[in-house]
Amino acid sequence: MSFITKAIGWLTGGWIGPLVGVVALLGSLWAGYAYIVHSARSEGRAEVQAAWDADKQARALLAAAAEENKRVKEAQHAIDLANEREQRKRDTVVIDTVRTATAGTFNGLRDTSAAVATGIVQACQADAAGRGVDGLAEASRGVFDECAGRREEVAGEAEELAQRLRGLQAWAGSALAVCGQ
Repeated sequence: MSFITKAIGWLTGGWIGPLVGVVALLGSLWAGYAYIVHSARSEGRAEVQAAWDADKQARALLAAAAEENKRVKEAQHAIDLANEREQRKRDTVVIDTVRTATAGTFNGLRDTSAAVATGIVQACQADAAGRGVDGLAEASRGVFDECAGRREEVAGEAEELAQRLRGLQAWAGSALAVCGQ
């Protein structure tokens, strides 16, 4: 043994060998622990990243589905709105047609009344000597009977128009409730 080895042995009292062994053992235990911790952290990070990516993808799919659903609803709303506008135009045409026909009916009734009244006056003047008042009364009754019949027809048409108008008002109310102003 050399002097240095003897000096180290004397100074340490022979405990350096076991100390080196313990340090080596502790170093290998620490290295094993560090490897296990590092592996676990790496695996944990990978699991967390995979869960994060799956959640992110699920959210993206839900957002895409919601956007598609919104687009479909907007397209259906636009179609419904266009259909309602077309129906409104057709209803307006029908109402204008009925209004024109009713005006024509009233004009026809007025013309008929004027023609009958003219006929009564002429008949009364021609028959003034013979039947006078009785002929006028009979002719007047004929005019009034004809006017009453026409009035009932016009009243029926007016009732039909009123029912259509109530239906259109109900439809317009529901359209406003659905579509807004």
